[in-house]
Amino acid sequence: MVKRTGTKMATDVDGNGEMPVWASKMIERFDSYSSCIQQSLTDTFDHVFSKLKDLQEAQALITSRLSELESKTSSFSPPHSQQNLLYSTMVKIRADSHRIDENSR
Repeated sequence: MVKRTGTKMATDVDGNGEMPVWASKMIERFDSYSSCIQQSLTDTFDHVFSKLKDLQEAQALITSRLSELESKTSSFSPPHSQQNLLYSTMVKIRADSHRIDENSR
C-alpha cells in the first residue's frame, strides 16, 4: 500500500514553485486590512493628540489669567476670604495641570 502525500499541495502551487495561490490571496487581504487599521489608528491618535494640545493651551491660558488676577487682587488688598478663594482655585488648577501633564507622558 502506497501513501499519497502532497498531491493537493502540488496542485495549489504556481508553476514556478512559488507559494500557493490561496496563501498569496490571504496575504494580500491581510495587507489591505492592516493598512486600513494603521490609517484608522493614525487618524485617531492624531485627533486625540490634537485635542490634548488644545486642552493644554487652554489650561495655560487659564493659569496665566488666574495669575494676572492674583497679582491684581494682591495689589488691591481685598478681604482675606477672597484671597483664600483665589488661592484655592489656583492650587486646584495647578494640581489638575500637573495631573494632565503626567498622564500625557
